[in-house]
Amino acid sequence: MVDIIVIQSTIPLRDVGITSYGKAYKTIEKKTIDSTTQLAAQVNQRIALTFQIGQRFSNIIENQSVINFLTIKDGGGAETYKNAKEINKLFKMYRDTFDDYQWLKGVYIIGFNGNNISEAQGVYRLQKDMIDIETIQKVLSRPEDLHIIPHKLTDYGGETKEEAVISLGRTIEIPTTNQVIGVIIVDIDQRVIEVGCEDIALGNAGYFTIISHEDGQIAAVYRSDKEAEGCTLKQASLDLIVSQESGHFIERIQGRKEFIVFNTLSQVDWKIIGRVDLQDLMKSAYTIRTMTVSVILLSIVFTAVFYHFISGRLTRPIRNLREKMKQAEAGVFPIADESYSPDEIGDLQRGFNRMIVNIIQLIEDNKKEQELLKKAELKALQAQINPHFLYNTLDAIVWMAETNNSAKVVEITKAFSTFFRTALSEGKEWITVEEEIEHVRSYLMIQQARYQDILSYEIEVDPAIRDCRILKLILQPIVENALYHGIKNKRGLGLIQVKVSQLEDSKLLLEVIDDGYGMTEERLEALEDYWNGDYPQFVAGLGYGLKNVNERIKLYYGKEYGLTISSQHKVGTRVSLIIPRARDEEDV
Repeated sequence: MVDIIVIQSTIPLRDVGITSYGKAYKTIEKKTIDSTTQLAAQVNQRIALTFQIGQRFSNIIENQSVINFLTIKDGGGAETYKNAKEINKLFKMYRDTFDDYQWLKGVYIIGFNGNNISEAQGVYRLQKDMIDIETIQKVLSRPEDLHIIPHKLTDYGGETKEEAVISLGRTIEIPTTNQVIGVIIVDIDQRVIEVGCEDIALGNAGYFTIISHEDGQIAAVYRSDKEAEGCTLKQASLDLIVSQESGHFIERIQGRKEFIVFNTLSQVDWKIIGRVDLQDLMKSAYTIRTMTVSVILLSIVFTAVFYHFISGRLTRPIRNLREKMKQAEAGVFPIADESYSPDEIGDLQRGFNRMIVNIIQLIEDNKKEQELLKKAELKALQAQINPHFLYNTLDAIVWMAETNNSAKVVEITKAFSTFFRTALSEGKEWITVEEEIEHVRSYLMIQQARYQDILSYEIEVDPAIRDCRILKLILQPIVENALYHGIKNKRGLGLIQVKVSQLEDSKLLLEVIDDGYGMTEERLEALEDYWNGDYPQFVAGLGYGLKNVNERIKLYYGKEYGLTISSQHKVGTRVSLIIPRARDEEDV
Protein backbone atom coordinates (compact mmCIF):
# COMPACT_ATOMS: atom_id res chain seq x y z
CA MET A 1 0.00 0.00 0.00
CA VAL A 2 2.79 2.37 0.91
CA ASP A 3 4.57 1.63 -2.36
CA ILE A 4 1.41 2.44 -4.33
CA ILE A 5 0.97 5.75 -2.49
CA VAL A 6 4.63 6.64 -3.02
CA ILE A 7 4.34 5.91 -6.74
CA GLN A 8 1.13 7.93 -6.95
CA SER A 9 2.84 10.79 -5.10
CA THR A 10 5.73 10.84 -7.55
CA ILE A 11 3.47 11.17 -10.60
CA PRO A 12 2.53 14.79 -9.77
CA LEU A 13 6.19 15.46 -8.93
CA ARG A 14 7.21 14.18 -12.33
CA ASP A 15 4.53 16.22 -14.07
CA VAL A 16 5.43 19.34 -12.10
CA GLY A 17 9.11 18.82 -12.90
CA ILE A 18 8.45 18.41 -16.61
CA THR A 19 6.10 21.42 -16.63
CA SER A 20 8.55 23.52 -14.63
CA TYR A 21 11.37 22.63 -16.96
CA GLY A 22 9.23 23.48 -19.98
CA LYS A 23 8.30 26.85 -18.53
CA ALA A 24 11.89 27.53 -17.46
CA TYR A 25 13.13 26.64 -20.93
CA LYS A 26 10.63 29.01 -22.52
CA THR A 27 11.52 31.76 -20.05
CA ILE A 28 15.25 31.37 -20.68
CA GLU A 29 14.62 31.21 -24.41
CA LYS A 30 12.62 34.45 -24.30
CA LYS A 31 15.20 36.21 -22.15
CA THR A 32 17.98 34.99 -24.43
CA ILE A 33 16.16 36.24 -27.51
CA ASP A 34 15.48 39.59 -25.82
CA SER A 35 19.09 39.89 -24.66
CA THR A 36 20.53 39.03 -28.09
CA THR A 37 18.10 41.43 -29.75
CA GLN A 38 19.20 44.18 -27.34
CA LEU A 39 22.87 43.50 -28.15
CA ALA A 40 22.11 43.84 -31.87
CA ALA A 41 20.28 47.08 -31.07
CA GLN A 42 23.37 48.34 -29.21
CA VAL A 43 25.52 47.69 -32.27
CA ASN A 44 22.96 49.53 -34.36
CA GLN A 45 22.94 52.50 -31.97
CA ARG A 46 26.73 52.79 -31.85
CA ILE A 47 27.12 52.78 -35.62
CA ALA A 48 24.11 55.05 -36.10
CA LEU A 49 25.58 57.47 -33.56
CA THR A 50 28.82 57.67 -35.55
CA PHE A 51 26.84 58.42 -38.71
CA GLN A 52 24.92 61.09 -36.80
CA ILE A 53 28.22 62.66 -35.79
CA GLY A 54 29.31 62.72 -39.43
CA GLN A 55 25.97 64.18 -40.42
CA ARG A 56 26.36 66.82 -37.71
CA PHE A 57 29.75 67.78 -39.17
CA SER A 58 28.15 68.10 -42.60
CA ASN A 59 25.88 70.82 -41.23
CA ILE A 60 28.84 73.11 -41.81
CA ILE A 61 27.31 73.77 -45.25
CA GLU A 62 24.68 75.96 -43.60
CA ASN A 63 27.38 78.58 -42.92
CA GLN A 64 27.30 81.55 -45.30
CA SER A 65 31.07 81.28 -45.91
CA VAL A 66 30.49 77.89 -47.60
CA ILE A 67 27.73 79.34 -49.80
CA ASN A 68 29.95 82.28 -50.74
CA PHE A 69 32.89 79.96 -51.46
CA LEU A 70 30.83 77.92 -53.92
CA THR A 71 29.14 80.85 -55.70
CA ILE A 72 31.96 83.37 -56.30
CA LYS A 73 33.91 83.17 -59.56
CA ASP A 74 37.05 85.26 -59.03
CA GLY A 75 39.43 82.56 -60.20
CA GLY A 76 41.02 81.98 -56.81
CA GLY A 77 41.19 85.64 -55.88
CA ALA A 78 41.00 87.40 -52.56
CA GLU A 79 37.32 86.68 -51.97
CA THR A 80 37.86 82.96 -52.50
CA TYR A 81 40.82 83.01 -50.14
CA LYS A 82 38.82 84.90 -47.50
CA ASN A 83 35.92 82.40 -47.49
CA ALA A 84 38.32 79.41 -47.57
CA LYS A 85 40.01 80.79 -44.49
CA GLU A 86 36.67 81.00 -42.71
CA ILE A 87 35.84 77.42 -43.73
CA ASN A 88 39.16 76.16 -42.32
CA LYS A 89 38.31 77.89 -39.05
CA LEU A 90 34.97 76.06 -39.06
CA PHE A 91 36.77 72.75 -39.64
CA LYS A 92 39.02 73.37 -36.65
CA MET A 93 36.18 74.63 -34.46
CA TYR A 94 34.15 71.49 -35.08
CA ARG A 95 37.15 69.29 -34.32
CA ASP A 96 37.99 71.16 -31.12
CA THR A 97 34.40 71.28 -29.88
CA PHE A 98 33.48 67.61 -30.22
CA ASP A 99 35.71 64.70 -29.18
CA ASP A 100 33.45 62.30 -31.07
CA TYR A 101 35.03 63.29 -34.39
CA GLN A 102 38.04 60.98 -33.87
CA TRP A 103 36.74 58.54 -36.52
CA LEU A 104 36.45 61.25 -39.22
CA LYS A 105 39.13 60.76 -41.87
CA GLY A 106 38.40 63.91 -43.81
CA VAL A 107 35.86 66.47 -45.01
CA TYR A 108 35.58 67.63 -48.65
CA ILE A 109 33.55 70.49 -50.11
CA ILE A 110 33.41 70.37 -53.93
CA GLY A 111 31.67 73.08 -55.96
CA PHE A 112 30.37 73.40 -59.48
CA ASN A 113 32.19 76.76 -59.76
CA GLY A 114 35.56 74.95 -59.59
CA ASN A 115 36.26 75.84 -55.96
CA ASN A 116 37.12 72.82 -53.80
CA ILE A 117 38.39 72.62 -50.25
CA SER A 118 39.26 69.77 -47.89
CA GLU A 119 40.17 69.64 -44.23
CA ALA A 120 43.59 68.13 -44.99
CA GLN A 121 44.62 69.91 -48.27
CA GLY A 122 42.85 73.25 -48.05
CA VAL A 123 41.87 74.71 -51.43
CA TYR A 124 42.73 72.34 -54.29
CA ARG A 125 41.88 71.48 -57.90
CA LEU A 126 40.28 68.25 -59.09
CA GLN A 127 42.28 66.21 -61.59
CA LYS A 128 39.09 65.22 -63.44
CA ASP A 129 35.53 66.45 -63.84
CA MET A 130 33.56 66.07 -60.62
CA ILE A 131 30.68 64.52 -62.62
CA ASP A 132 32.97 61.58 -63.43
CA ILE A 133 33.64 60.77 -59.77
CA GLU A 134 31.46 57.80 -58.74
CA THR A 135 30.76 58.98 -55.18
CA ILE A 136 29.65 62.40 -56.40
CA GLN A 137 27.47 60.78 -59.05
CA LYS A 138 25.58 58.85 -56.35
CA VAL A 139 25.09 61.99 -54.28
CA LEU A 140 23.76 63.96 -57.26
CA SER A 141 21.46 61.12 -58.33
CA ARG A 142 19.17 61.89 -55.36
CA PRO A 143 19.97 65.45 -54.23
CA GLU A 144 17.40 65.41 -51.44
CA ASP A 145 18.90 62.38 -49.59
CA LEU A 146 21.83 61.81 -47.26
CA HIS A 147 24.02 59.16 -48.92
CA ILE A 148 26.16 56.64 -47.01
CA ILE A 149 28.66 54.99 -49.33
CA PRO A 150 31.45 52.51 -48.42
CA HIS A 151 34.59 52.64 -50.62
CA LYS A 152 38.39 53.16 -50.61
CA LEU A 153 39.84 56.42 -49.30
CA THR A 154 40.32 59.07 -52.02
CA ASP A 155 40.74 62.81 -52.37
CA TYR A 156 37.90 62.82 -54.93
CA GLY A 157 39.76 63.58 -58.10
CA GLY A 158 43.26 62.38 -57.19
CA GLU A 159 45.00 59.61 -55.31
CA THR A 160 43.10 56.53 -54.01
CA LYS A 161 44.45 54.62 -50.98
CA GLU A 162 43.78 51.13 -49.63
CA GLU A 163 42.11 52.41 -46.46
CA ALA A 164 38.40 51.62 -46.28
CA VAL A 165 36.06 54.46 -45.41
CA ILE A 166 32.36 55.17 -45.33
CA SER A 167 31.39 58.45 -46.98
CA LEU A 168 28.42 60.57 -45.94
CA GLY A 169 27.52 62.74 -48.90
CA ARG A 170 24.87 65.41 -49.42
CA THR A 171 24.29 68.27 -51.83
CA ILE A 172 24.87 71.93 -50.99
CA GLU A 173 22.11 74.33 -52.05
CA ILE A 174 21.47 78.07 -52.04
CA PRO A 175 18.83 78.43 -49.30
CA THR A 176 16.71 80.98 -51.14
CA THR A 177 16.53 79.18 -54.49
CA ASN A 178 17.36 75.53 -53.61
CA GLN A 179 19.89 75.58 -56.48
CA VAL A 180 22.50 72.81 -56.08
CA ILE A 181 25.95 74.44 -56.11
CA GLY A 182 28.14 71.58 -54.86
CA VAL A 183 28.48 68.57 -52.54
CA ILE A 184 30.01 67.86 -49.15
CA ILE A 185 31.55 64.48 -48.37
CA VAL A 186 32.47 63.38 -44.83
CA ASP A 187 34.71 60.28 -44.72
CA ILE A 188 34.42 58.02 -41.65
CA ASP A 189 37.00 55.34 -40.90
CA GLN A 190 35.36 51.96 -41.56
CA ARG A 191 37.10 50.57 -38.50
CA VAL A 192 34.35 52.24 -36.46
CA ILE A 193 32.06 49.45 -37.69
CA GLU A 194 34.57 46.79 -36.70
CA VAL A 195 34.90 48.31 -33.22
CA GLY A 196 31.11 48.58 -32.88
CA CYS A 197 30.66 44.93 -33.81
CA GLU A 198 33.63 43.42 -31.99
CA ASP A 199 33.30 45.29 -28.68
CA ILE A 200 29.88 43.79 -27.95
CA ALA A 201 30.15 40.11 -27.02
CA LEU A 202 27.48 37.83 -28.44
CA GLY A 203 27.72 34.65 -26.38
CA ASN A 204 31.08 32.86 -26.29
CA ALA A 205 31.65 32.65 -30.05
CA GLY A 206 28.90 34.75 -31.61
CA TYR A 207 29.57 37.63 -34.00
CA PHE A 208 27.97 40.38 -36.06
CA THR A 209 28.07 41.00 -39.81
CA ILE A 210 26.67 43.87 -41.86
CA ILE A 211 25.27 43.64 -45.38
CA SER A 212 23.87 46.20 -47.81
CA HIS A 213 21.06 45.79 -50.28
CA GLU A 214 21.29 48.24 -53.14
CA ASP A 215 19.78 47.90 -56.62
CA GLY A 216 18.69 44.36 -55.78
CA GLN A 217 22.24 43.24 -54.95
CA ILE A 218 23.26 41.93 -51.51
CA ALA A 219 26.85 42.83 -50.60
CA ALA A 220 28.90 42.48 -47.40
CA VAL A 221 29.77 45.80 -45.76
CA TYR A 222 31.52 44.11 -42.83
CA ARG A 223 32.35 40.43 -42.26
CA SER A 224 33.71 39.15 -38.93
CA ASP A 225 36.92 37.11 -38.76
CA LYS A 226 34.93 34.59 -36.65
CA GLU A 227 32.80 33.57 -39.63
CA ALA A 228 34.02 30.13 -40.69
CA GLU A 229 34.48 29.10 -44.30
CA GLY A 230 31.26 27.89 -45.89
CA CYS A 231 29.03 29.29 -43.14
CA THR A 232 27.31 31.87 -45.33
CA LEU A 233 23.58 32.22 -44.72
CA LYS A 234 21.22 30.62 -47.21
CA GLN A 235 19.78 32.82 -49.93
CA ALA A 236 16.25 32.38 -48.56
CA SER A 237 17.42 33.67 -45.18
CA LEU A 238 19.14 36.67 -46.78
CA ASP A 239 15.97 37.44 -48.74
CA LEU A 240 13.98 37.33 -45.49
CA ILE A 241 16.44 39.68 -43.77
CA VAL A 242 16.42 42.32 -46.52
CA SER A 243 12.61 42.21 -46.71
CA GLN A 244 11.99 43.05 -43.03
CA GLU A 245 13.06 45.82 -40.66
CA SER A 246 14.03 43.47 -37.84
CA GLY A 247 13.46 39.97 -36.54
CA HIS A 248 15.05 36.69 -35.57
CA PHE A 249 14.98 33.02 -36.61
CA ILE A 250 16.89 29.75 -36.21
CA GLU A 251 18.81 28.17 -39.10
CA ARG A 252 20.74 24.90 -39.31
CA ILE A 253 24.22 25.51 -40.76
CA GLN A 254 26.76 22.69 -41.16
CA GLY A 255 24.86 20.40 -38.78
CA ARG A 256 24.35 22.85 -35.93
CA LYS A 257 21.60 25.34 -35.13
CA GLU A 258 22.38 29.05 -35.15
CA PHE A 259 20.23 31.80 -33.68
CA ILE A 260 20.06 34.71 -36.15
CA VAL A 261 18.93 38.21 -35.12
CA PHE A 262 18.87 41.25 -37.40
CA ASN A 263 17.83 44.90 -37.58
CA THR A 264 18.17 47.87 -39.94
CA LEU A 265 20.32 50.99 -39.64
CA SER A 266 18.03 54.00 -39.66
CA GLN A 267 20.18 56.21 -41.92
CA VAL A 268 20.81 53.60 -44.64
CA ASP A 269 19.35 50.30 -45.77
CA TRP A 270 22.06 48.19 -44.13
CA LYS A 271 21.26 45.08 -42.13
CA ILE A 272 23.11 44.29 -38.91
CA ILE A 273 23.08 40.50 -38.45
CA GLY A 274 24.00 38.74 -35.19
CA ARG A 275 24.84 35.01 -35.30
CA VAL A 276 25.38 32.74 -32.31
CA ASP A 277 25.35 28.99 -31.70
CA LEU A 278 21.97 28.07 -30.19
CA GLN A 279 23.47 25.45 -27.86
CA ASP A 280 25.82 28.08 -26.46
CA LEU A 281 22.87 30.37 -25.74
CA MET A 282 20.68 27.72 -24.12
CA LYS A 283 23.26 25.91 -21.98
CA SER A 284 21.65 27.24 -18.77
CA ALA A 285 18.38 25.57 -19.80
CA TYR A 286 20.17 22.23 -20.17
CA THR A 287 21.62 22.68 -16.68
CA ILE A 288 18.10 23.22 -15.33
CA ARG A 289 16.97 20.01 -17.03
CA THR A 290 19.66 18.01 -15.21
CA MET A 291 18.79 19.67 -11.90
CA THR A 292 15.07 18.96 -12.41
CA VAL A 293 15.66 15.24 -12.93
CA SER A 294 17.86 15.13 -9.81
CA VAL A 295 15.26 16.93 -7.71
CA ILE A 296 12.52 14.51 -8.82
CA LEU A 297 14.61 11.48 -7.87
CA LEU A 298 15.50 12.96 -4.48
CA SER A 299 11.85 13.85 -3.86
CA ILE A 300 10.82 10.23 -4.51
CA VAL A 301 13.30 9.01 -1.88
CA PHE A 302 12.20 11.69 0.58
CA THR A 303 8.51 10.83 0.07
CA ALA A 304 9.11 7.11 0.71
CA VAL A 305 11.15 7.69 3.92
CA PHE A 306 8.90 10.21 5.62
CA TYR A 307 5.48 9.05 4.44
CA HIS A 308 4.53 7.13 7.60
CA PHE A 309 5.56 9.97 9.89
CA ILE A 310 3.68 12.58 7.87
CA SER A 311 0.54 10.47 7.28
CA GLY A 312 0.15 9.64 10.97
CA ARG A 313 0.39 13.29 11.92
CA LEU A 314 -2.07 14.41 9.29
CA THR A 315 -4.78 11.76 9.56
CA ARG A 316 -6.17 12.45 13.03
CA PRO A 317 -6.88 16.20 12.70
CA ILE A 318 -8.21 15.69 9.18
CA ARG A 319 -10.70 13.04 10.38
CA ASN A 320 -11.79 15.36 13.19
CA LEU A 321 -12.25 18.26 10.79
CA ARG A 322 -14.23 16.05 8.39
CA GLU A 323 -16.72 15.20 11.15
CA LYS A 324 -17.17 18.89 11.96
CA MET A 325 -17.80 19.62 8.29
CA LYS A 326 -20.50 16.92 8.14
CA GLN A 327 -22.21 18.55 11.13
CA ALA A 328 -22.04 21.94 9.42
CA GLU A 329 -23.55 20.39 6.29
CA ALA A 330 -26.47 19.15 8.42
CA GLY A 331 -27.12 22.65 9.78
CA VAL A 332 -25.20 22.39 13.05
CA PHE A 333 -22.26 24.79 13.22
CA PRO A 334 -19.63 23.44 15.65
CA ILE A 335 -16.24 24.95 16.39
CA ALA A 336 -13.34 22.64 15.54
CA ASP A 337 -10.62 21.70 18.03
CA GLU A 338 -8.77 24.91 18.87
CA SER A 339 -5.48 23.21 19.73
CA TYR A 340 -4.10 24.17 16.33
CA SER A 341 -0.96 22.55 14.96
CA PRO A 342 1.61 24.92 13.39
CA ASP A 343 1.11 23.58 9.87
CA GLU A 344 -1.36 23.56 6.97
CA ILE A 345 -3.87 21.46 8.93
CA GLY A 346 -3.83 24.06 11.68
CA ASP A 347 -4.41 26.75 9.08
CA LEU A 348 -7.33 24.71 7.73
CA GLN A 349 -8.84 24.38 11.23
CA ARG A 350 -8.51 28.12 11.83
CA GLY A 351 -10.03 28.83 8.44
CA PHE A 352 -12.93 26.44 9.16
CA ASN A 353 -13.60 28.09 12.52
CA ARG A 354 -13.51 31.56 10.97
CA MET A 355 -15.96 30.35 8.32
CA ILE A 356 -18.35 28.97 10.96
CA VAL A 357 -18.17 32.23 12.97
CA ASN A 358 -18.84 34.24 9.81
CA ILE A 359 -21.81 32.01 8.88
CA ILE A 360 -23.32 32.43 12.34
CA GLN A 361 -22.77 36.19 12.16
CA LEU A 362 -24.30 36.36 8.68
CA ILE A 363 -27.36 34.45 9.88
CA GLU A 364 -27.79 36.90 12.80
CA ASP A 365 -27.26 39.90 10.52
CA ASN A 366 -29.77 38.53 8.04
CA LYS A 367 -32.35 38.09 10.80
CA LYS A 368 -31.82 41.67 11.98
CA GLU A 369 -31.98 42.98 8.42
CA GLN A 370 -35.25 41.13 7.78
CA GLU A 371 -36.68 42.60 10.97
CA LEU A 372 -35.61 46.09 9.87
CA LEU A 373 -37.18 45.53 6.46
CA LYS A 374 -40.47 44.43 7.98
CA LYS A 375 -40.48 47.43 10.31
CA ALA A 376 -39.70 49.78 7.40
CA GLU A 377 -42.47 48.24 5.29
CA LEU A 378 -44.94 48.54 8.16
CA LYS A 379 -44.00 52.17 8.74
CA ALA A 380 -44.35 52.89 5.01
CA LEU A 381 -47.83 51.29 4.94
CA GLN A 382 -48.86 53.13 8.11
CA ALA A 383 -47.69 56.38 6.50
CA GLN A 384 -50.00 55.71 3.53
CA ILE A 385 -53.04 54.94 5.71
CA ASN A 386 -52.65 58.07 7.83
CA PRO A 387 -55.95 58.59 9.77
CA HIS A 388 -55.82 62.35 9.25
CA PHE A 389 -55.34 61.88 5.52
CA LEU A 390 -58.31 59.47 5.38
CA TYR A 391 -60.52 61.79 7.39
CA ASN A 392 -59.60 64.91 5.41
CA THR A 393 -60.04 63.17 2.05
CA LEU A 394 -63.46 61.74 2.96
CA ASP A 395 -64.45 65.12 4.37
CA ALA A 396 -63.49 66.76 1.05
CA ILE A 397 -65.53 64.18 -0.90
CA VAL A 398 -68.58 64.84 1.32
CA TRP A 399 -68.17 68.58 0.86
CA MET A 400 -68.03 68.25 -2.93
CA ALA A 401 -71.05 65.96 -2.91
CA GLU A 402 -73.04 68.51 -0.88
CA THR A 403 -72.18 71.17 -3.47
CA ASN A 404 -73.46 68.83 -6.21
CA ASN A 405 -70.00 68.66 -7.81
CA SER A 406 -70.54 65.05 -8.88
CA ALA A 407 -67.82 65.05 -11.54
CA LYS A 408 -65.22 66.13 -8.98
CA VAL A 409 -66.53 63.53 -6.52
CA VAL A 410 -66.02 60.80 -9.13
CA GLU A 411 -62.54 62.11 -10.00
CA ILE A 412 -61.38 62.27 -6.39
CA THR A 413 -62.93 58.91 -5.54
CA LYS A 414 -61.10 57.27 -8.46
CA ALA A 415 -57.85 58.94 -7.37
CA PHE A 416 -58.47 57.72 -3.80
CA SER A 417 -58.99 54.18 -5.08
CA THR A 418 -55.85 54.30 -7.26
CA PHE A 419 -53.86 55.67 -4.33
CA PHE A 420 -54.68 52.75 -2.02
CA ARG A 421 -54.50 50.12 -4.76
CA THR A 422 -50.87 51.12 -5.46
CA ALA A 423 -50.08 51.37 -1.72
CA LEU A 424 -51.22 47.80 -1.18
CA SER A 425 -50.12 46.45 -4.63
CA GLU A 426 -51.00 42.88 -3.67
CA GLY A 427 -48.02 42.66 -1.32
CA LYS A 428 -45.47 43.38 -4.05
CA GLU A 429 -42.36 45.38 -3.13
CA TRP A 430 -41.45 46.39 -6.69
CA ILE A 431 -43.69 48.28 -9.07
CA THR A 432 -43.15 50.09 -12.38
CA VAL A 433 -42.26 53.75 -12.66
CA GLU A 434 -45.69 54.26 -14.29
CA GLU A 435 -47.46 52.78 -11.24
CA GLU A 436 -45.38 54.86 -8.81
CA ILE A 437 -46.13 58.04 -10.79
CA GLU A 438 -49.87 57.24 -10.85
CA HIS A 439 -49.71 56.81 -7.08
CA VAL A 440 -48.12 60.26 -6.70
CA ARG A 441 -50.51 61.79 -9.23
CA SER A 442 -53.51 60.40 -7.28
CA TYR A 443 -52.13 61.86 -4.05
CA LEU A 444 -51.57 65.29 -5.61
CA MET A 445 -55.06 65.30 -7.19
CA ILE A 446 -56.61 64.59 -3.78
CA GLN A 447 -54.51 67.25 -2.04
CA GLN A 448 -55.13 69.81 -4.79
CA ALA A 449 -58.86 69.43 -4.20
CA ARG A 450 -58.23 70.46 -0.60
CA TYR A 451 -55.51 73.06 -1.23
CA GLN A 452 -56.49 74.37 -4.65
CA ASP A 453 -55.60 77.95 -3.71
CA ILE A 454 -52.00 77.15 -2.72
CA LEU A 455 -51.05 73.98 -4.61
CA SER A 456 -50.17 73.36 -8.25
CA TYR A 457 -48.05 70.49 -9.58
CA GLU A 458 -46.17 69.24 -12.65
CA ILE A 459 -45.06 65.68 -13.45
CA GLU A 460 -42.39 64.89 -16.05
CA VAL A 461 -41.45 61.28 -16.87
CA ASP A 462 -39.18 59.97 -19.62
CA PRO A 463 -41.45 57.62 -21.66
CA ALA A 464 -38.53 55.22 -22.20
CA ILE A 465 -38.40 54.29 -18.50
CA ARG A 466 -42.10 53.94 -17.62
CA ASP A 467 -41.77 50.13 -17.54
CA CYS A 468 -38.65 50.11 -15.33
CA ARG A 469 -39.19 48.64 -11.86
CA ILE A 470 -38.45 50.53 -8.66
CA LEU A 471 -39.12 50.12 -4.94
CA LYS A 472 -42.71 51.15 -4.27
CA LEU A 473 -43.85 54.14 -2.19
CA ILE A 474 -40.63 56.15 -2.34
CA LEU A 475 -41.92 59.31 -4.07
CA GLN A 476 -45.21 60.02 -2.20
CA PRO A 477 -43.58 60.62 1.24
CA ILE A 478 -41.19 63.09 -0.42
CA VAL A 479 -44.11 64.88 -2.13
CA GLU A 480 -46.03 64.94 1.16
CA ASN A 481 -43.03 66.49 2.89
CA ALA A 482 -42.78 69.13 0.14
CA LEU A 483 -46.48 70.00 0.62
CA TYR A 484 -46.64 70.20 4.42
CA HIS A 485 -43.17 71.67 5.13
CA GLY A 486 -42.70 73.76 2.00
CA ILE A 487 -45.87 74.84 0.18
CA LYS A 488 -48.17 75.26 3.21
CA ASN A 489 -45.65 77.58 4.90
CA LYS A 490 -45.48 79.83 1.83
CA ARG A 491 -47.78 82.67 0.94
CA GLY A 492 -49.61 82.36 -2.36
CA LEU A 493 -49.70 79.58 -4.93
CA GLY A 494 -46.89 77.04 -4.73
CA LEU A 495 -45.55 74.53 -7.27
CA ILE A 496 -44.41 70.93 -6.74
CA GLN A 497 -42.49 69.32 -9.62
CA VAL A 498 -41.95 65.55 -9.87
CA LYS A 499 -39.34 64.49 -12.44
CA VAL A 500 -38.13 61.01 -13.39
CA SER A 501 -35.37 60.66 -16.01
CA GLN A 502 -32.60 58.26 -16.99
CA LEU A 503 -28.85 58.85 -16.68
CA GLU A 504 -26.10 57.64 -18.99
CA ASP A 505 -24.76 54.99 -16.58
CA SER A 506 -27.94 52.82 -16.46
CA LYS A 507 -29.36 54.68 -13.48
CA LEU A 508 -32.60 56.57 -12.83
CA LEU A 509 -32.85 60.08 -11.38
CA LEU A 510 -35.97 60.87 -9.30
CA GLU A 511 -36.50 64.46 -8.15
CA VAL A 512 -39.15 66.31 -6.14
CA ILE A 513 -38.78 70.10 -6.33
CA ASP A 514 -40.88 72.72 -4.56
CA ASP A 515 -40.71 76.51 -4.43
CA GLY A 516 -41.93 76.58 -0.87
CA TYR A 517 -40.49 77.97 2.34
CA GLY A 518 -37.22 76.02 2.19
CA MET A 519 -34.81 75.42 5.07
CA THR A 520 -32.02 77.34 6.74
CA GLU A 521 -28.53 75.84 6.77
CA GLU A 522 -28.94 75.05 10.48
CA ARG A 523 -32.17 73.12 9.95
CA LEU A 524 -30.75 71.28 6.94
CA GLU A 525 -27.76 70.26 9.06
CA ALA A 526 -30.07 69.11 11.86
CA LEU A 527 -32.03 67.00 9.35
CA GLU A 528 -28.83 65.29 8.16
CA ASP A 529 -27.81 64.61 11.78
CA TYR A 530 -31.25 63.10 12.45
CA TRP A 531 -30.88 60.78 9.44
CA ASN A 532 -27.42 59.72 10.62
CA GLY A 533 -28.73 58.81 14.06
CA ASP A 534 -27.15 61.72 15.94
CA TYR A 535 -30.59 62.66 17.37
CA PRO A 536 -31.60 59.98 19.89
CA GLN A 537 -35.32 60.42 19.20
CA PHE A 538 -37.65 62.07 16.69
CA VAL A 539 -37.57 65.87 16.66
CA ALA A 540 -40.67 67.55 15.26
CA GLY A 541 -40.37 68.74 11.71
CA LEU A 542 -37.15 66.86 10.94
CA GLY A 543 -38.63 64.68 8.16
CA TYR A 544 -39.72 61.38 9.74
CA GLY A 545 -41.21 60.25 6.41
CA LEU A 546 -38.03 61.14 4.52
CA LYS A 547 -35.93 59.23 7.06
CA ASN A 548 -38.11 56.16 6.56
CA VAL A 549 -37.76 56.38 2.77
CA ASN A 550 -34.01 56.87 3.05
CA GLU A 551 -33.63 53.78 5.26
CA ARG A 552 -35.74 51.63 2.90
CA ILE A 553 -33.62 52.72 -0.08
CA LYS A 554 -30.39 51.81 1.69
CA LEU A 555 -31.78 48.44 2.79
CA TYR A 556 -33.02 47.45 -0.66
CA TYR A 557 -30.53 49.13 -3.01
CA GLY A 558 -27.41 49.30 -0.86
CA LYS A 559 -25.74 51.74 1.50
CA GLU A 560 -24.21 53.72 -1.40
CA TYR A 561 -27.71 54.91 -2.40
CA GLY A 562 -30.01 57.34 -0.59
CA LEU A 563 -31.71 60.73 -0.65
CA THR A 564 -29.87 63.99 -1.33
CA ILE A 565 -31.41 67.31 -0.20
CA SER A 566 -30.52 70.83 -1.21
CA SER A 567 -32.54 73.76 0.12
CA GLN A 568 -32.48 77.55 0.32
CA HIS A 569 -34.47 79.45 2.87
CA LYS A 570 -37.60 81.11 1.36
CA VAL A 571 -36.60 79.85 -2.12
CA GLY A 572 -37.40 76.14 -2.17
CA THR A 573 -36.16 72.58 -1.71
CA ARG A 574 -34.94 69.83 -4.08
CA VAL A 575 -34.90 66.17 -2.97
CA SER A 576 -32.99 63.89 -5.37
CA LEU A 577 -32.56 60.13 -5.57
CA ILE A 578 -30.40 58.08 -7.94
CA ILE A 579 -31.13 54.34 -8.13
CA PRO A 580 -30.11 51.49 -10.49
CA ARG A 581 -32.30 50.95 -13.54
CA ALA A 582 -34.17 47.58 -13.59
CA ARG A 583 -36.38 46.15 -16.34
CA ASP A 584 -37.92 43.11 -14.61
CA GLU A 585 -38.05 41.22 -11.31
CA GLU A 586 -34.76 39.44 -11.97
CA ASP A 587 -32.90 42.76 -12.21
CA VAL A 588 -34.04 44.08 -8.83
